[in-house]
Amino acid sequence: LEVPDFEIIDTYSYKDKDCILTIADIHAGAKFDIGKNKYSFDVITERFEYLLSETVAYCKRENLNHLNILCLSDTVQGILRKSDLKLNESSVVAAVVFIAKTISNFLNALSKYVVIDYYHCPTGNHTQTRNLGSDRNELKDEDVEYIIGNYINDTLADNPRVDVYNNFGKDYITFDCMGSSIIAMHGHTINN
Repeated sequence: LEVPDFEIIDTYSYKDKDCILTIADIHAGAKFDIGKNKYSFDVITERFEYLLSETVAYCKRENLNHLNILCLSDTVQGILRKSDLKLNESSVVAAVVFIAKTISNFLNALSKYVVIDYYHCPTGNHTQTRNLGSDRNELKDEDVEYIIGNYINDTLADNPRVDVYNNFGKDYITFDCMGSSIIAMHGHTINN
């Protein structure tokens, strides 16, 4: 992606505060309209535009120069059931491309205002492909989050204000924030 014209921020000042923005369960591809609530690619686009404007406003108000952003999986509706495929707005592969572009564009636009450490959770349950009739987590590495995380990393490779972390091979992501060690995951691997 083309790198935006950055606003000048003090990236060398002592960090006396930091924030975490968490995104999870986007379920791109799902489509429904039940009157007061609807969901589609268009709704996802509107919500990311709103999230961008609110996040920029918050960062300016709080004078933040850095933001940790976590994406905790289930970015696409996926293929858990054949009934899901029939209800989805598009194919799973089209949803993967759509959400990878949407997240990349969001991060790129936000980087105009803050430095971003982006953590992409490498596994979910809706994003598993479950090939050849495999059971839940049986082939857990067959997960489209791998494609999405790599796409985001590649499209933002030239942006010096966004660092992308993909903890491939694990079910979780870890990082430090203000002296605290953080572990985050989708949660589908936790039982009881």
